[in-house]
Parts: sequence; structure tokens; C-alpha cells
Amino acid sequence: MPEAAGFDGVSDRSALQDFSVSNSESFWAAAARHRLSWMRPFHTVQDCDLSRGRIKWFEGGQLNVSVNCLDRHVHTCPERVALIWERDESGSEVKVTYRELLEMTCRLGNLLRRHGVKRGDTVTIYMPTCPLAVASMLACARIGAAHNVVFAGFSAEALAERIRDAQSSTVITVNQGVRGGKVSELKETVDTAVRSCPAVQQVFVAMRTENPVAMTARDVAMEEEMLKEESVCEPAAMDSEDVLFLLYTSGSTGKPKGLVHTQAGYLLYAALTHRYVFSYHDGDVFGCVADIGWITGHSYSVYGPLANGGTTVLFESTPVYPDPGRYWEMVQRLKINQFYGAPTAIRLLLKYGDEWVHKYDRSTLKTLGSVGEPINTEAWEWYHRVVGGGRCPVVDTWWQTVAESAVIGYSHDLKGQGVYAFVVLKKAVAVQRADLCQQLSNMVSKKIAKYACPDFIQFVQRLPKTRSGKIMRRVLRKVVERDLDGLGDLSTLEDPVAVQEIIQDPAKPFGSSSPELLSNTSAQHHESVEDPQEGRLAGARVSHHQQIGSLADFQTQILHQQLVRLPNPDRNPHTKISVIEKVDGTHVSMKRQKGMAVPVIACVDGMLYSEL
Repeated sequence: MPEAAGFDGVSDRSALQDFSVSNSESFWAAAARHRLSWMRPFHTVQDCDLSRGRIKWFEGGQLNVSVNCLDRHVHTCPERVALIWERDESGSEVKVTYRELLEMTCRLGNLLRRHGVKRGDTVTIYMPTCPLAVASMLACARIGAAHNVVFAGFSAEALAERIRDAQSSTVITVNQGVRGGKVSELKETVDTAVRSCPAVQQVFVAMRTENPVAMTARDVAMEEEMLKEESVCEPAAMDSEDVLFLLYTSGSTGKPKGLVHTQAGYLLYAALTHRYVFSYHDGDVFGCVADIGWITGHSYSVYGPLANGGTTVLFESTPVYPDPGRYWEMVQRLKINQFYGAPTAIRLLLKYGDEWVHKYDRSTLKTLGSVGEPINTEAWEWYHRVVGGGRCPVVDTWWQTVAESAVIGYSHDLKGQGVYAFVVLKKAVAVQRADLCQQLSNMVSKKIAKYACPDFIQFVQRLPKTRSGKIMRRVLRKVVERDLDGLGDLSTLEDPVAVQEIIQDPAKPFGSSSPELLSNTSAQHHESVEDPQEGRLAGARVSHHQQIGSLADFQTQILHQQLVRLPNPDRNPHTKISVIEKVDGTHVSMKRQKGMAVPVIACVDGMLYSEL
């Protein structure tokens, strides 16, 4: 079989898989020699010692990634389509051949060199998914500079942070972005960002729309200047372990972290997984709809397909623009063979019904892919049965770091740090939450230790994630601390509404003395509060009581301390009350201390009240 070429004695896919397991080093050596073009051969396949943090692949070898993605294919099939740019405007795709993409890349590489960009520099790219963005990535690779692609939906603050951390002196952008029929001012965002980035010396500006933008002495009209450059650019010979690109994580626990991807190992991985995982064959059209700002876009919209000499789709729009049939109309028009998207989009389209799918011919589809998060059963079955017609395998490529739970630490007066867990339940789960809490606690106790058991478990509809599937733990920590003014930049979130859902539904503490206590329904919707002196509903209207705080703000102290301090607006700055006296469903009453300034305290649905 063609896939097994380069592996002696291997004739089919099953044998190839067995060979990769039983002869790992021989497998990777053969794959590297067969799949990549080298300027200097490597002498060592791998030198890896995880205990020392030493990871080196293909030592001694030199290559150029842009040559592997462009030049060698131009020699054999210059007019093959490399990129199909599916612009935001439906039906207006632009096709770019390998010859055209190489010329574009070389002109841009020469332009960057003329402006002082050299080997080892890092260039930040803030562009929508388009051919010039791909050429920018490949131009950096050609001259030996690393690229740092930042998703074009990020705020100026998020962009600036990544520019500074990458120590970029050069930024590439466009005048405006267009997505879902809406125009975004990308050049303005860059202008704002670089005000806090003193190292930036130049900004190259391409024109996505015809609308002019203000240009400064620092700015370069990229397309105009590219025309002045030669169409041949000498590629740099890069060591296997030289940096190819930085890509920043989403900052789930704080400051975003730039992950370094090196030349040979990454390119071989992208090429092999693109071919074998998705069963890509020469002549296929590969449709990955991920933005190039994410690792999925890097690997399966750009490097994997181009390393294999494939035709790859660059999707600029959204799944529902101009209507929910956008993906499937594109599949029909471009004759896509492999379609690769996120479960979030699949779930969204499922809600619009089957008719939007059946409206278009999807007979060219051979493989479906899912990425970025786990796909639920209903969405998987719909994807397989309706979109794929029951004949296309679904390749599920999410990874374990995006499990549907998140655990954070919070300040605890007795233990220093308490454990607060956010858990997403399957829709079809048939279990009492109290029972499930106990099961989860027992599991943690058994697998880790009793001290690690969560103090709070909050069941949520979904977790706040970035568009690449990272859980934003720093946001969850702020929510638990009730520091809602300190949530920070939420522009990286896929859907900020997820944060509001969590805020509106605070944790359900559990334990022998405290079953489910709270819901976050506003107390003003209730006609009565509990009279803790009588231990019953007294029928007093809420208007006869003053709200003094949210129990969610103090529930940790109430559960773990004998006394809790609450704000008292009328007298002393704080008032002491005793621990929970009575729990009845969602109503919590607390017995007042003798001589307490507030005569009656009650809790109704998460809000604390004192008698007027």
C-alpha cells in the first residue's frame, strides 16, 4: 500500500501499526527519511529522557519546513491546488496553487529579511484564516524565524501579553477581519496592543477589505511592498530541534504560556497523523474548519496537509453564516472528503434539525473528525448518522486534558486551602446529586487520600473553555472567591455565558450535616422567610426583612467554623452568628447569639436576611 512505502516488509495498515509498536525507532527513522526532505541527514533518531526533561529528535539533521511544504511539491505538481480559501462570503472561494503559494511565501520572506527579521527572531501574526496568513507562517519558517500566531478574536490586552512574552519586534496583521458577516478592526486592535509593547518596531499590514486604515511610520503596506521583492528566497537550513513556532496556551491557570514546537519532530507528526488518522489520500480535499490561531489549525489546516502535498480548506466564517447549512453547502461545492470540526459546532447545528444537512450532497465525505473537547453521545450519533450517512467513521481526537471537570483551591480558614470541584453531568444521568457527591468523594479518598476530598462540588451545565478547549481555571477561582470584578479578560472564552451560568448557580455543599442547601434564585421571588426562633415558615414577607449578604459568600465559614462574621450595615462592622441550627430543604436557619446586634437571621435560597 502507498502508506507503507519506506517500511521494509510492511504491506498493509495493520502491519504498519504493529511495526510502529514493536520497532519504534526503526519506524520513526523510516518515516522521517521517507516523508521529509533533508538538507543534511540525521545521525540519531531520538535521545529522550523524560526524567531529565531531555527530548531530542533527529539530531544532526537539517531541513527547512517551507521546502517540505512547498518546493518539493512544486517540482512535481506546481498547479495542484494547495489552499482553498473559503471566505466569509459564501460561494466566493479562492484557490491558490502550490506554485502561487511558494511565490507568495518567497516574496514575503524576502520582505521580512529586508526589514531586518533574521533567524531566531519571533514574528507575531494576528490575522484571520486566509492564504496570506499561511504564507506569513511559511515565510517565517523559510528564513529561520519563529512565528507566534495569535487568534484574531483576542483582545488588545491578550495580544499585547503574547507579543511581549514572545519578545516580538515584528507584527503582521490586516486592516480588518470579516467573520459571520461582521467586520472587526484588527489593525486598531494591534495599534492599541503595541502601545504597551516597546520592542515592536514594525507592523506589516495587509488589506482584507477595501476600507483604508490609519498608517504610521512604523507600519508597512505588506502586499504593495511584496510586489517589489524577488520570487525566489533562499531557505535557511534549520537544525531539527530549532524553534518552528510558539503557540500560547489559553491561560487557564493564569498567565498564558508559550509552548515551543520544533522543526522536524513536529512536521513529521503533523504529516503522519494527517495521513494515517484521517485516511488522507492524494487528490483528496481536506476540510479542517479550525482557525489557524489554534494548534488544530496549525497542524491540520496548514502543516499536515501541505507536508503531504494535499489540498486544504481555510475556513474564515462561522457554522451558521449565512445559515445553518454553511458547512454542508461548502462540502457539496468544494467536494470535501475529510471534514474536521468541534463538538460545540456539531451540537449547535444539531439543534437546527436534519433538513439543513439533507439539503446538500455530502457523498464525497469519507471521514469525519471531532476535536477540542469530548463529544457527547447524541452529537456523535447525529454526526455519524445524519452528516456522514452512517458510512463515514468518526475520528474522535480530543485529549484527556479537557475532561469535563475542574478542581481548584480556595482560601480556607482552617486548612489553608480547600478543594472546590466543578462537575458536568451527562444529560441522561439518573442519580441523586447527594449520592453522586458521596461517590465522587469516596473515589477521591480511595485513589488519592481523604484530605483531598472536595469540600464543595458544584454541578454545572458546562465549563468555561477557550476556543481551543482549555478550561479557564483562573476564572473559576475568581468566581469561587466572589471576585467578579476581577474576572479579567474573557475574550479567549468560547462562550462567556458559561461563566454567568456558574455565577447564578452556586455550589451545593455536601456532607453528613449539610445536604443540598442552595440555589441562586433571587430571594425577592419568595413570599416568606424562615423564622429561626420558631423553626418554621412564619409567613413574613421578604419586604419585612433586610438583605445583609449572600450565603454563597460565607458558606465555607458557616460549614467549617463555629462562628461566622457577616456585614451589619446598621451597627458594628460585623456581627457574629452561630452555626447552622436547622436545615430544611433549601431553607437554612441560624440561631442568633445572645446579645447579637441582628435579632433574627434567615437564609432563603442563598441570600441572608435580618429582621427590620
